[in-house]
Amino acid sequence: MAYCKHCDASRGYIPAHRKQSHELYNLAEDIFEQDNLVEQYPEKVKELSDLLDKQKQK
Repeated sequence: MAYCKHCDASRGYIPAHRKQSHELYNLAEDIFEQDNLVEQYPEKVKELSDLLDKQKQK
């Protein structure tokens, strides 16, 4: 994966600007990113997306 200063790939979050839609993975248990957790944790996706938007504005 290419580096992106707006991504939190170390935590398994890939924002929609990098892909067709948001992706969220538990990298401690799913290192191959097979199980997208977006539907199970919509509040976490919103939290990370809002944080990303806030950082972009700086």
